[in-house]
Order: sequence, then C-alpha cells, then structure tokens
Amino acid sequence: MERAYKIAVVDDECESLASISRALTRVGYEVMSFEDGEVALQNLEVLKDTDLVVTDLKMPRVDGLDLLKAVRDINQEAGFLIVTGHGTVESAVEAMKMGADDYILKPLDLFELRDRVYHILEEHRPQNELRVLRRHLDKRYGMENIVGKSPVMEGLLNQIAVVAPTRSTVLLLGESGAGKDLMAQTIHQCSPRKERNYLPLN
Repeated sequence: MERAYKIAVVDDECESLASISRALTRVGYEVMSFEDGEVALQNLEVLKDTDLVVTDLKMPRVDGLDLLKAVRDINQEAGFLIVTGHGTVESAVEAMKMGADDYILKPLDLFELRDRVYHILEEHRPQNELRVLRRHLDKRYGMENIVGKSPVMEGLLNQIAVVAPTRSTVLLLGESGAGKDLMAQTIHQCSPRKERNYLPLN
C-alpha cells in the first residue's frame, strides 16, 4: 500500500485553513494544519518530513516567503503551493522565483486546489520517495541499531564513529555470521558517501 502524502497547510484565516485542510483530507492526504507562519516555524521538525506545504502568502509576523526560506533549509524536496489574494500576485511570482512550485488565487476553487496539489506532488514524487528511503536506511543502519554492551562491541562502535566520516578504506575481517556486512553498511550509512551506492564484496 502506498503511504499517504503529508501536507502542511498554513493560513492565518481560520475558515480558509479549515476548508483547505478538509478538502485535502477528503482525498486521502495526511494533513497538518498551522494557524500561522510563526506556529509552523515552531514545528520545523515536523516539516522535515512533509511532502508539500500549502501556505498563505500574507500573514502577520512570519509570512509565506519567510516560511519558504526556512523549510527549504531543512527539506529541499518538499513542494510549495502559495495561496494569495488578487493584490499580491507579484509577491507570488517572487515566491516562485525563490523556489515555490505554483500559486493559487483566493477566493479558492477547491477542485483547482486539489488539482494543483496533485500535480506538484507528482512532480516531486521521485525526490519524496528518495527522501523517505534515505530516512529508512538511516534508521535501519544507524549506529543506534547495533546491539551490544560488551567492552569489545563498544570499542568497535567507537572505531566506526571515528572512521565513518573519513575517506579511509576499511577492511572488515571476521568469521561468517559475525556481522561484517551490518558493520560495513553502518559505516557506509554514517559516511559522507552515503548518497552513493553501497556494493558489498565477499
């Protein structure tokens, strides 16, 4: 089963926030609602995993452009749809120059909104799937997943922590079934080269 896309909706107008969130939830998206840009910024950790941000452009304190910059710093793969009133089309175009994918005018046509959301998510699908896969690999092969409390195992984990960030060649020796492949994958996943292919050789 495909995972539901995660969409963050940010709007300081309560009715607009509720109608956008409801419209996207009804078609199966996992929606997180934030009542303004400041609240969204306080939840940046949540926005690391979002697939799309639908945000009002003009909000007090933290506007849509500030939010776009902040989210782009932590999540380059997320799509961005700017919601704007008729008087701020120039600002929406500026947002697109900064990396937003599209903009839509208020008053909203919810069918058009869903259509644009769908198209942005389809454009970003490869990047989003890659981000999810990378996070899965980080969790699966991270050092915290290696179980062992003995002094020898702790020494081995310390050596991995030292060697993983370097460009050194590492030779792992041990009996069959000792966990050499797991250690090799952990070193790879903790290294600056983790974006490249991992190729085990026996």
